[in-house]
Amino acid sequence: MPIKTQATLTILTLMTATLLITVMDLDRETARLFYAESSGFASGDRLLWRTLYRYGEWPALLLAGGALLGLIAGFFRAGLRRHRRACVFLLLVYLLGPGLLVNGILKNYWDRPRPVDVVDFGGSQPFVQLHAPTFAGAEGRAFPSGHASVAFYLATPWFLLRSTNRRAARAWLGAGLAYGSLMGLTRMVQGAHFLTDIVWSWGLLHLLGLLLTPLLGLDEPVPVLTGPHRAASTASPPVLAGWARPWFAALRTGRAQLATAVHLLRLAGSRGRRLLTGSGVAGATHHLVKLAVSVVLLLLIGRSVDLHAMAEVVAAIPPPMLAAALALQLASNCVAAGRWYLIMHRIGVPGSFAFYLRSFFKGALFNQGLPTSIGGDGLRILDAARVAAHGEDAVFGVCIDRIIGLTGLLLLNIAALLVNRALLPGWVVLPLLGVLALLTTTLAGLFFLARIDLFQRGRVLGFLGRLSNRYRQVLSSIPDLILQTGLSLLTHLLAMAAFAVLGSAAGLHYPLQVYLALVPPAVLLTILPVSLSGWGIREGALVGLFLLVGADKSAVLTFSITYGLVNLIASLPGLPVYLVQRHRL
Repeated sequence: MPIKTQATLTILTLMTATLLITVMDLDRETARLFYAESSGFASGDRLLWRTLYRYGEWPALLLAGGALLGLIAGFFRAGLRRHRRACVFLLLVYLLGPGLLVNGILKNYWDRPRPVDVVDFGGSQPFVQLHAPTFAGAEGRAFPSGHASVAFYLATPWFLLRSTNRRAARAWLGAGLAYGSLMGLTRMVQGAHFLTDIVWSWGLLHLLGLLLTPLLGLDEPVPVLTGPHRAASTASPPVLAGWARPWFAALRTGRAQLATAVHLLRLAGSRGRRLLTGSGVAGATHHLVKLAVSVVLLLLIGRSVDLHAMAEVVAAIPPPMLAAALALQLASNCVAAGRWYLIMHRIGVPGSFAFYLRSFFKGALFNQGLPTSIGGDGLRILDAARVAAHGEDAVFGVCIDRIIGLTGLLLLNIAALLVNRALLPGWVVLPLLGVLALLTTTLAGLFFLARIDLFQRGRVLGFLGRLSNRYRQVLSSIPDLILQTGLSLLTHLLAMAAFAVLGSAAGLHYPLQVYLALVPPAVLLTILPVSLSGWGIREGALVGLFLLVGADKSAVLTFSITYGLVNLIASLPGLPVYLVQRHRL
């Protein structure tokens, strides 16, 4: 993977993690796990944590010291000369990372108070979000964690070994991440750092390693296929090897294009038919991990919620309001299925509305009702591929449906935030509007990719160019644009109305425009494949956002969980469809 791509993914990971932690207030929630009203962060004085604090930097010092000795020896022993650049790399990462960037610059000028100094935990200073420092350089030295960054330094040899000895590289990477996480936990137990301080301690060091790798000529070499390997690669695209080939063996027409689409789906997390049905050890493990993440998030959110009050809220919800919310959600699903039906016909894929409605509900069942690592979109693609003349058009149709649907949600959210500019604090609404505008611009830009020569060739770029052509075909006229945009807006308005009905039933008596402003960001976060059907992610985001407008946490958590259950029930029409067609998914 190119260095730029790795750096971009790292930055996106850091930004996403920071957004989640901020919205869900996990910095303070995790700090509370180690804080006691009577003794503060006294548990941090135990022998294990004191030992790690005092001596935990030694392994990194030994690694950096070994690099220095190796560099010096490289000037005197011919056999060690080829390792001098690697030694320079190790030294520079240590000196520029934990030495200069972390302890020399950021800790001195970012001005973020430590947990032990914050009012919430018995201190005298206000809590400061990671993205809102004063740069006064006087009050706080929490960001980032010096000890954690030194511990994460043990993962640095991964940059040097990943292209020559992958087993050793993985060992160094795993050891460095584990040790850095342990050291970060140590400093959190001691009340010295928040969760985001630890996350960015790793991220800054990793980004520095990615920057220095090409500067020192240590880029990972690109393997060149020769002989029989080249012939095999040419004859059968690598993405069709193994699990993918049985899926599309019958779709000989457009095989190369379809392989590209399958490759992109695999990048999004699919592992083939076994994981689609949830069978096999790998599939079960994947589902258990997502389930564990969901449970942990719900526990972290619910530990500060009055469960008795929450039970009273649930008991007070009138059944007619539950029925109304379910009807609205079912109507939203039906409109979305109709939009997909029109898109598929627009690109020349046949099939009745009933066919696409059944497939949509079957996909909704897997997307929101049952644990699966490929999701309902993969099922929809398989269904459409059976009636499409070209298998790739099945992928295009589902992708365009997702793009148009996401665009409608973004437009609704932007409009609601602009109308209710005073609803949220400026430090929340301005970055949120920026992210939403960027996403909307990116999705709109897909419409013009087909006119760029770069997107007329290559596997991935060519796929995007052909997707852009189909996208233009769907929105080829003003009436088509209005129709698709209107259906997308209607789909989300119905879903937001279901949220509003359940919120009102739970005691959150806000107008619909407030739900249009606060709910879509939480819905967008559930796209992240880190929990089971978005459970936990949705609840944390909604609690964090509604708390900003003065809502009761128990009521917000109740209405979010209730919506999740209503959404699950609304996907159940796909169950009989799945059972009838189980032999072919």
